Amino acid sequence: MMSGDEQRRVYKAVEARGYTAGWNNHEFIARQMAKLAEELGEVTWYYASKDGDEVRELISLIRVTARVAGRLFDRPEPWHDAFIWKPSNMRSEVADMQVILFALAEAITRETGEPFDVAAAAVEKATSDIHRGVR
Repeated sequence: MMSGDEQRRVYKAVEARGYTAGWNNHEFIARQMAKLAEELGEVTWYYASKDGDEVRELISLIRVTARVAGRLFDRPEPWHDAFIWKPSNMRSEVADMQVILFALAEAITRETGEPFDVAAAAVEKATSDIHRGVR
């Protein structure tokens, strides 16, 4: 069972990079949702399908959403005074997202034959990005 160390280390690295500065917890949470949407769009660039129009439409919508999310993430105005209603209720949805990320990471491991510990990779990525500061 994970102890939460990776989670705390990633948060501390994000904090050291400057992404929490000037934001209360509600504003930070709202911005992280936009950041997650932006990253989902980026991962779709590694996806191809021979499936029909509905899959192409989905990927297109995700990419459009990601572009909008990235633009909004970089602007401070939309996030001031953000209010997250019952943040404790978000736990199960965040856990659902993490289940998907862990399953995706394991599937990548099985496909490539190369071990991929996504929790360790997140710590490494967040820590190595500290020097970049806020974009």
